[in-house]
Amino acid sequence: MMMADGGEPVISREENQDKSSAGRLPRVLLIATLHTLSSARLSQALCAVGFEVEAVCARLHPIRYLQAPPRLHRLGYFSELRSIKRAIDLAEPDILVPCDEPAVALLHRLHAREPDSAYSELIERSLGNPAMFEFTRRKSNLMALASSLGLAVPRSLPVSSLRVLPELGKALGYPLVLKRDSTWGGTGVTIVKDASELSNGWSRIAGLTSLLRAAKCAFQSRRIKILIERVASRFSFIEAQSYVAGTPANRTIVCWKGQVLAGFSALALDTWGVVGPASLIKFIDHPQMAKTAELLAGKLGLSGFHGLDFVVTPSGEALLLELNPRATPTSHLAVSADVHLPSALYRAVTRSEPRAIRDAIASEQVALFPDYWQQHLAHGPLPGVYHDVPWDESAILDRLSFTV
Repeated sequence: MMMADGGEPVISREENQDKSSAGRLPRVLLIATLHTLSSARLSQALCAVGFEVEAVCARLHPIRYLQAPPRLHRLGYFSELRSIKRAIDLAEPDILVPCDEPAVALLHRLHAREPDSAYSELIERSLGNPAMFEFTRRKSNLMALASSLGLAVPRSLPVSSLRVLPELGKALGYPLVLKRDSTWGGTGVTIVKDASELSNGWSRIAGLTSLLRAAKCAFQSRRIKILIERVASRFSFIEAQSYVAGTPANRTIVCWKGQVLAGFSALALDTWGVVGPASLIKFIDHPQMAKTAELLAGKLGLSGFHGLDFVVTPSGEALLLELNPRATPTSHLAVSADVHLPSALYRAVTRSEPRAIRDAIASEQVALFPDYWQQHLAHGPLPGVYHDVPWDESAILDRLSFTV
């Protein structure tokens, strides 16, 4: 047994080889650069179905406060890529699971730096066809691909500068949605109601306000590199998109070599801010969303966990907005006896049944923790709604200052 930076226990290469020869459990390495609770919940779900889980994350990450945490590897503040390589060398995982967009970007960078290596082979097995990485990384490229496949998407046009926005506003109409590549959680999206708001909207996406938003995100996520990367990527692609009135929705899927193994669709009944992530969802059956996910997964050769964002119009049509090429906050949920994404991944990797399957949620509505509680704690629990709170994880609840 070795000790990682910060004193966390990790498994040595020799111990891994011994376990492998003895028929060890399939091993997953979670990569979490942001301090999100969803990666801790996914760790629990993967472990419950039979995976041996290890994780590379920063100090004070929620996953470290689980009662039964996975084996941990320290993610350096400024040497993230080196930390990930070291974690891969020590853990020798069968599959990697990125838990946020920066983790995906780091894996893409590692694949590009070390092609035809054991690292690149593992990344391809975990994420899918490397020829399609550009489409999963850049929102704008994906929209063009989806449109070419005949999928329903909002009309989009590239934005080169503030000067062209008035003409784009006339072409696409108002409200106008501005989106910036290499962003997440709504931090790179803003809605412009009319021509008088174009200047402020541009500042939120490409100007001083966008830097302040990046600084706030860096502080909240305890990842200073968010601000550094924002400064370095000041010429990132920006697009203007026609606004579609409707309800935000998403399709959460797990794939293996281009095939969707399992998935579920949900409407966002409440969100964190106007363009932020969902905090209250309702499961729905939507064949168009399921078909869109299957077509994209096959075209992109996807593997692992993914989330697709949609907007569902009053007529019921679902327009694709973007693809999140990583585990999303709902990836751990047991929607029904037949729909549990960690179990589906376990079957694909091992060709055997999972060790245990979590009881299905006995409600079609779910309040996601901690987002819903942070927004509506004063109102208390909603009747008839499943509140996805880790009641048995007192250390995590204490750190979030959560009380019943």
